[in-house]
Amino acid sequence: MRCSAFVLSQDNLLNDLESLDLDPFRIYQVSVPQLTARTALDFSAYGAVDVMQHPEMATTGQGINAFMREPRTIVEISSSAEIVF
Repeated sequence: MRCSAFVLSQDNLLNDLESLDLDPFRIYQVSVPQLTARTALDFSAYGAVDVMQHPEMATTGQGINAFMREPRTIVEISSSAEIVF
């Protein structure tokens, strides 16, 4: 079993900037702890199978090799090929 978490937002989560302008919607792949922090919901049961925390579990996604070299907790998704799962 593996899990991937996503956030749909109009905020630029990579820079944590506050803005009065409404940006286009962006999709971010986030780690389970990052999703927990942003929602205040408990997703801890999924931490052991989170591909963002355990990239060695990932089997699909254009950025797997780069992600394995430099794991991140937030990645902006521009196309379905960038989703790591």
